[in-house]
Amino acid sequence: MPKRKAKRPTVYHIPAVNPKEDYAESMVNVLSYRAYRLFSVFLENQLVAIKAACGESREESARLAKYVETAGKHLKNKRVSVFMCDTTNRHKDISSNALKQIDEAKCQCFEELRGLLSFFMLDGINGSYEYTMKPKAFGGKKEVYLGGELPNLDGIFVLTAPYAHDLCGVAGALHNLGAGLAAKRGKIKMHTMGKPRVKVERCFACKRCLKECPTKAIYMDGAHVAIEEDKCVDCGRCVEIARRCGISYAWDATQRHYVETMIEHATGAMELLKGKIIFANALFDPEGTLKRILVSRDPVAVDEATLEEAKSDALFPEVNLDSFQRQINAAAKLGVGSREREIVEVAY
Repeated sequence: MPKRKAKRPTVYHIPAVNPKEDYAESMVNVLSYRAYRLFSVFLENQLVAIKAACGESREESARLAKYVETAGKHLKNKRVSVFMCDTTNRHKDISSNALKQIDEAKCQCFEELRGLLSFFMLDGINGSYEYTMKPKAFGGKKEVYLGGELPNLDGIFVLTAPYAHDLCGVAGALHNLGAGLAAKRGKIKMHTMGKPRVKVERCFACKRCLKECPTKAIYMDGAHVAIEEDKCVDCGRCVEIARRCGISYAWDATQRHYVETMIEHATGAMELLKGKIIFANALFDPEGTLKRILVSRDPVAVDEATLEEAKSDALFPEVNLDSFQRQINAAAKLGVGSREREIVEVAY
């Protein structure tokens, strides 16, 4: 009997034909349309998170506030237990924590969401609460480190306004899935290619890092500490403790390393939440005008469609689009999703 050909994932395309219209309602209409079975997978009393990624500036972040608000209200009306979520950015900024990040997200970027949606960090107050798994795609040989609350979710809506990114070309749905849901250790793995380094001239042998290291990878080497790399698990604890005493990462990740590690984490997140994730990419031009919204269950398909539209609208430099294509290819190769897709244009 011939093998049945796999059905291509659908990407729903909402063109923004009138910049003055509110397309947040259009997006939710597509998501809630019964025939498409998108938001219908989220049931009453289920715990569902909205993961919004909107660039690195306040202006970029503010663009998605209305979309988060409209989706949140719709899900609350369905009696879904919905909240906003993120993971910590503590991997580089060691003075950051969940409280600072929540204040920034809700007060600066999403002021109108006060009182509507709660905001929780999936990896705890300092990024150390993680869920470790070995995705099947790697035969159990690679570990990824995701936000510790991720297995407790009944679903997640990944909402992204793709933006230019130095290390992956364009940060779209795959980036919001892989980097966006990674715990601190996962982000450390993405951003560096080596273990923490000791600057011996700044080490005062206080031994705090030695005592706090969970794997006993730090030891005294004469008048200063040293790190046994084989024992180090990249938790970042020593960097936080000894930030003034000479322990740090190089933060030297190449584009290839960053993309590979980010896609590994995206693979884990998709395996963990398969069938419970919906993706929406809202494409804006450099002036902040919405061009179109793309919605799908498949992160590879929605990013591939985003790539095509970004080329036609000249939204990003060519070099960024080349890197974006490599990112998409890597994800498709690992089975995160499919580049083959069916585009359905809708207007509500």
